[in-house]
Amino acid sequence: MYFCVRDEADGHEFLATRGLAAKVRERIEEALTHTNLVERVILDLSHIEATTGGFMDELLGELVARHGARFVIVGANVFVAETIGTVMDRRSL
Repeated sequence: MYFCVRDEADGHEFLATRGLAAKVRERIEEALTHTNLVERVILDLSHIEATTGGFMDELLGELVARHGARFVIVGANVFVAETIGTVMDRRSL
């Protein structure tokens, strides 16, 4: 299963609020409820310039906490990757 996070975030390149992250997460979770066979979910972060820790915690932190480590991140620039690393470290994930 594949999700372009920028598309799911209505084209935003800077992802900053927990509210927007919750909206994106809910779209992904809705899609996951329609299939039991998905082992990997690709989250494409291409064209995302930057993100806040709050956004990534609400999106990726919650997804991993609820659904396990089946999410593969692709296309993240160094700034986004560092934010993801910080969030996962804080959650011990």
